[in-house]
Amino acid sequence: MICSTGTLGDFVPFLEIGVRLRQRQHHVVVAAPEPFRELAQEQGLEFEPTVSREAHQAVLARPELWNPAQAFGTMVEGFFVPPIRPLTEWVRRQPRPEEMLLIADFCSGPAARLAQEVCAVGLVSIWANPAALCSRISPPVVVGGTMSTLMYEWGSRLVLGPPVNAARAELGLAQVESILPWAVSKRASLALFPEWFAERASDWPVALDYAGFVLAPGRGDLSSEVEAFLQAGDPPVVVTFGTGMQHAQTEFELAWASCRRLGLRMLAVSPNRAAVSLEAHQNLCVVGFVSFDRLLPRSRMLIHHGGMGTCVRALASGIPQLVIPLCHDQPDNAARLVRLGVARQIARASLTLEALVAHIKPLLEAGVGADCRRWAEATRADGNGADRACAALERIAGGA
Repeated sequence: MICSTGTLGDFVPFLEIGVRLRQRQHHVVVAAPEPFRELAQEQGLEFEPTVSREAHQAVLARPELWNPAQAFGTMVEGFFVPPIRPLTEWVRRQPRPEEMLLIADFCSGPAARLAQEVCAVGLVSIWANPAALCSRISPPVVVGGTMSTLMYEWGSRLVLGPPVNAARAELGLAQVESILPWAVSKRASLALFPEWFAERASDWPVALDYAGFVLAPGRGDLSSEVEAFLQAGDPPVVVTFGTGMQHAQTEFELAWASCRRLGLRMLAVSPNRAAVSLEAHQNLCVVGFVSFDRLLPRSRMLIHHGGMGTCVRALASGIPQLVIPLCHDQPDNAARLVRLGVARQIARASLTLEALVAHIKPLLEAGVGADCRRWAEATRADGNGADRACAALERIAGGA
């Protein structure tokens, strides 16, 4: 059972692992928010909803989800808590739960760990980004600096502790104080990134293996609108702020203004096109969805929020990246890209037209392109982490 909660971008790598497990003749159930049902069922996967469509859309619509001071509490309320009871109840209804293996992302960790305690199922923790590992030795970068892991742990006790312990009390289980350490599988963990992207810290889970980046294929060919735009001129600057962000009008406006000043074409991608209002122009295209595996190799550069899936696809495509991190894992991802020499970053609070122009220019230089090609080759040489994840999961399920 694949347990994933978050945005569409968070879900896609787990869906790809599920697809490949099914191809390897395993029975796969996806436990995720209701809006992802169609994607899972299109791939022949059984689906069990853990969050209603209305509740999921409501949390994505909250500006607090992207405010660094309120993001964690909003994420706990909208992503961590809702799956706790539905997942445990579903597992308890199964005839042989001890034969199941739960595969849980960071947000689904508490729900899956509780189900493991109650029903003795197997559990593997999956880490889609290094920041989620909350190392004290190598603390993740956050907006304004590096994160105090001690503060994060206390925050999780205050925000996540009450709903987790309320569910535990209903099941007659003792209270848990350190929620995040408890929610990690003691049996096995898999990192969906390579070691060259994030070197192992001594306080990461002992039973952690690197699977590598999961490169999920895009959903279909480019639309006729996008294809016509690409053929009409020079490769564009692609701008996106993720599948969950619905409050980026200012960022899109500034990106378009900077492209006009530099004589660059721009392709804006936002799942909520109604939230992006830009004046029509022959050098501008605005779309709601596009397959990045088809688009980015034909693009000049990418301006984005720093979500892990977007970072990985741009790395594989070998194009420069300008990252405007909002919160969550995004500042840490951005810092790692900068260290690789493939990106620059701007704090959202410092975002101006002049700052954007000043950061875009260096990214168009030949030296950055050479670094982008180097790490694109490293990504290709690693292969698809989904295959290694499946092989590792089979070993774990077999007790090897």
